[in-house]
Amino acid sequence: MPCQSAHTKTFFMKVKFLHFCVAIALWANITCANGQVNIQDSLALVDLYNSTNGPNWTYNTNWLTKNPVSTWYGITVAQKRVTVLDFYYNNLTGSIPSSIGNLINLSHLFFTGNQLIGSIPSSIG
Repeated sequence: MPCQSAHTKTFFMKVKFLHFCVAIALWANITCANGQVNIQDSLALVDLYNSTNGPNWTYNTNWLTKNPVSTWYGITVAQKRVTVLDFYYNNLTGSIPSSIGNLINLSHLFFTGNQLIGSIPSSIG
C-alpha cells in the first residue's frame, strides 16, 4: 500500500507540474499576442473593419487573424501603436467609427478613393 501512495503522489505532482507548464505557456502566448499592439488600437481597427465592410475590401490581407496587427494590410505600427492607416482605393464602404479616435499615435490617414459616408468623427482630432 505505501508504494501505491508514493506512486500516486508522484503522479499527481507530475500532473500539477504539467498544468503549471501549460498555464505558463498560455500566459506567455497571451502576453506576446497583446504585446504586438495596444489593445485600444486593435479594438478600433476591428471597429473600422466591421463598419466599412472589411470582408469586401479590395485588400484585407491578415485582417482579424492571429497574425500581428503590423502585418494587416494598410496598417503601420511603431512602438506598439498604430501610426498609419493607408487605404487608398480599397473599396471601403460605410462610415468611419468614432473609436478611430483611440488611435492616439495616428499620424497619417489615407482614405482617398473609397465610398465612405458621414462625417469624419470628431474623436480623430
